[in-house]
Amino acid sequence: MKTETLNVDKTSPLSDQNSVIYELNVGSFTTEGTFTAATTKLNDLRTLGIDIVC
Repeated sequence: MKTETLNVDKTSPLSDQNSVIYELNVGSFTTEGTFTAATTKLNDLRTLGIDIVC
């Protein structure tokens, strides 16, 4: 299998804000597996630099 190096020098952000998007799996993100439990951890994601949770 041949591999190629990805050249990212000339890439541009997907948005003007250069936001970081995190796809949250509620079932594995919290022990309880609920949206209520996940909302209590949103500040932790913000601390990591996450801007958008989907």
